[in-house]
Amino acid sequence: MTSAFCAPGRNLPAFLSASSLRQIKQFGAWQSPQNVCALRQKLRNAAFRQQSCSTRSVQQKHQRELIVRAHVEGLDESISDYDVLTQKVEALAAEVMELLDGTSLYLVGMMGSGKSTVGKIVASALKYPYLDCDTLIEKMAGCTVAEIFADEGEESFRDLESQVLHELMPFKAVVVSTGGGAVTRKQNWGYMQHGVVVWLTGPPELLSRRALRDGTQSRPLLSESSAGSEEGGDDEYAATVAKLRDILDKRRHMYEHADLHIPLEVSPTDPGDCGATPAVIAYRLLKALSERLKNDAAEREAAKEFEITDSGPLPPTMRQMDAVQNNGAQGNSA
Repeated sequence: MTSAFCAPGRNLPAFLSASSLRQIKQFGAWQSPQNVCALRQKLRNAAFRQQSCSTRSVQQKHQRELIVRAHVEGLDESISDYDVLTQKVEALAAEVMELLDGTSLYLVGMMGSGKSTVGKIVASALKYPYLDCDTLIEKMAGCTVAEIFADEGEESFRDLESQVLHELMPFKAVVVSTGGGAVTRKQNWGYMQHGVVVWLTGPPELLSRRALRDGTQSRPLLSESSAGSEEGGDDEYAATVAKLRDILDKRRHMYEHADLHIPLEVSPTDPGDCGATPAVIAYRLLKALSERLKNDAAEREAAKEFEITDSGPLPPTMRQMDAVQNNGAQGNSA
């Protein structure tokens, strides 16, 4: 895997390693081949470091209780035995690893869907390195996502996001958390189709409560909508719900292209205040992935059994067509 990317530790140009996206653009032709190559190398190095750290973390912490217990704070009361859930996660992960055969996972979904937290749990269970697109963008640009939105605009951020996904495409056996808007560009689907795309889906009300609980400062699209609203009040919640509903309505048909759809609600009849916990969602993801991979494998096996058999003489219409074709061939040869 490392052969496809720059070796760690290779020195970058001094201006690039110490600059932000704004400073890079001040050099003039920041999209020149030289600067594009430098940006690409910086991204690859950052991805390699993030992947290496994730691998070391898995090797050091992959003990039975850590897969779930590290993320069970506030687990809903219906799950009373964490050891049982852990064992189920481990059993599913072992099954899925063999079926995946190194195929990567891409998590997509709205802000507040828990892609990063769930991604880390799933990566730990599968012993896959974990990569976060937003983190890689910030390392490449030298500034935060919020700063990129404020200073360069959303389109510049989407350009960087597409570049990150393109560079991650050759990675095998990794779990990648994408930004909420990654699905809005067709080229990104082309990059993600090399893996299994998983949509973490929930209603706007649930996503709003989760997003407000975690804070909107790092979410540019939400911080704009909540500006002027009383922090933590009903106005802020209503504004957030309206904003997320609008975004989700525009993106829903794009998210639906994902291979798997994993619900965030506690149950079909009970969404819960903040939905199911990350550990439960990770279990649902692995279970759905296992079922999908088994079905795909069964279909491939069934296709191998296809054989052509002699079903007797051709129907009259087919014999007439064959005669016409033969007559036409004889006429041409004459």
